[in-house]
Amino acid sequence: MNVISFPLPQKDTWFLVRNIAARTAEISIYDEIGLSGITADVFISELKSLGDRRINLRIHSPGGSVFDGNAIFNALRRHPGGVDVSIDGLAASMASVIAMVGDRRRMAANAMLMIHNPAVGIFGESKDMRREADLLEEVKENIISTYAGATGLPREELSRMMDEETWLTAEEAKDLGFVTDISEPFKAAAKFERFDIGQFGKTPPAATLLTKEAEIQAYANRLLEITNELHEAKQKIADLTNDVAAAVAQRDNFKTLMNGLKRVHGIAPASVVPSINPPSEGPAEILAKFNRITDPVARARFYEENKEALAVATQA
Repeated sequence: MNVISFPLPQKDTWFLVRNIAARTAEISIYDEIGLSGITADVFISELKSLGDRRINLRIHSPGGSVFDGNAIFNALRRHPGGVDVSIDGLAASMASVIAMVGDRRRMAANAMLMIHNPAVGIFGESKDMRREADLLEEVKENIISTYAGATGLPREELSRMMDEETWLTAEEAKDLGFVTDISEPFKAAAKFERFDIGQFGKTPPAATLLTKEAEIQAYANRLLEITNELHEAKQKIADLTNDVAAAVAQRDNFKTLMNGLKRVHGIAPASVVPSINPPSEGPAEILAKFNRITDPVARARFYEENKEALAVATQA
């Protein structure tokens, strides 16, 4: 397969030509038309190199230069091999005009087509404004002629649709004659985020749906993250529960051991359990201190405060 592409300094190629068979070639217009530095002259030169092969023209574009677009349209219309068109994602503005060149015009079920009035940004005097306004009216009439030739719709209706900036689904475009067939949804190209559609006056329904789909996907991703975090938290709680159970078991075992020591050896648990408090006097020291007290009242008070330790010292 022979592939001819045209690299740009800062963005992807806006059209691609492929010889896919001896008698067929495919051209993909997947970017703005003429505004990225590739002129209609380059496109037409490559088109001529294809000879009389039949062209499959694939479109996913927000439009662009009216004059480059008209030149491309006329060159394709003159092409001796004929042209079939596939709208893969978006055919807006001038791209929708070029799409009308096809003898057969297919549109993906999830694609959109948009028509609107031509526009221009100018700077100058009032005479310049009037001249540009007259030019825009002429351009609009030429575009209406192209749409009318493809669809058979009245010029007045097409003018109204352009005034209102009309976005069409594949079903609507087919019903109105803009396309002849509807194809399967095209997953790779039926996305609008590649283009700045904020330049248009209205938001296309499909773009709104894609935005909602993106929001839903974001919520789904966050829900998955929360679910994973919850699972990790539950696992930590389970680990802590096991740690607490092990600590309780160790405590119970320690108590059992101390009680056994007390029964067998008469050792109180307090005498063997480590303490974080400063060491206290043992039963022997307390007994010695008790024996040194001669005052009966003080001796009785000391006994009441330390009788357990005195009992242990006496038993020992």
